[in-house]
Amino acid sequence: MSFIKNFDKMFIEPEDRSQEWDNKIFEYGESGDVEKLDKHLSSANELYFEEKQIYSAINSFTLRTERDEEKRRLLENLKKANFVNKLSYTDSLIKMEVCDGTEIRAYKMTGIIPDLKEDDPDIETLKRKGSCHSKSMSISVSMGIPNDVVTGYIFGFSDKAKYLHSWIEFKDKDREMIIDYSLNILMNKEGYYYMQHAIPLSRVSNSKLLEDKEIIKKFGKLGYFTDKEYLLYRDEIMKDFEKNKKLFNEER
Repeated sequence: MSFIKNFDKMFIEPEDRSQEWDNKIFEYGESGDVEKLDKHLSSANELYFEEKQIYSAINSFTLRTERDEEKRRLLENLKKANFVNKLSYTDSLIKMEVCDGTEIRAYKMTGIIPDLKEDDPDIETLKRKGSCHSKSMSISVSMGIPNDVVTGYIFGFSDKAKYLHSWIEFKDKDREMIIDYSLNILMNKEGYYYMQHAIPLSRVSNSKLLEDKEIIKKFGKLGYFTDKEYLLYRDEIMKDFEKNKKLFNEER
């Protein structure tokens, strides 16, 4: 499958460089090297420190392994931030409005569906990281309403740090909503896109996932493609299998 031959160069290597860029912020900050930190930050066109504060508070909020006092500290600090107009929270929901009027509503999924903790103990721990592609596919096909697994870029501390990620988008009446397994959240789309600076690259509906189930199960395990590659190149992959039905039937 020639279209995924250069996958590492297109996505994995840039993602590694993005992580390195983010890590240098902590490295220079901890060492107290203000000159290097300023130079490093000036290499970016856009900085997303406000959005990362929101992300950090929500990420902490949905972790069972995080101390309650740390969760409250991050949320109370957000309340005082000059980019937040108002903020309130319960054990299951964070409601916020930022200065440009964007509303953020983040529901802790295990707060509204407690059984999730029994089905998937990792969802409230840091082990959930790195499973966004496969878990999004699994959640998508289990939902009883139309939805899309969306794969695209989300950002770290700046436009210099972008990461490939998958999440689920669906409509609840007139509201567009997001499920993000890696954050254990159900969130309004407007708030999610504000926080993550999300840039979609591909969409795969749950109906297509169900239609492709046999091919994903068989040929994914054989190493023809990963879940990440499938979600990005679903149409091209299926065209390849359509052209090679004989090979598919023999290997099946």
